[in-house]
Amino acid sequence: MKFHWFLSSSLFLCACVLALFVSLAPKDVQAQGYGSIQGNVADATGAAVTGATVTVKQTDTGRLTTINSGQTGGFLFPSLPPSNYSLSAHGQS
Repeated sequence: MKFHWFLSSSLFLCACVLALFVSLAPKDVQAQGYGSIQGNVADATGAAVTGATVTVKQTDTGRLTTINSGQTGGFLFPSLPPSNYSLSAHGQS
């Protein structure tokens, strides 16, 4: 009987410690499954397009997110939920 109580209390303690570690884990670890889209905007000659309007559309919901490309034509859409997306860019070189 004493051994059974010891085993039960040990399992309960292990479960509590595990729950504590999971609850204290960084949010980045818990929020797995998100992705990003990044790239560069260039014209037909390969020159970077600074300040181009880049739009990503989540095709399932129609949600649009727009940013401008940087000085080297680069852009980044971080933390996108899993889905299908279409991408467009408009600007002047």
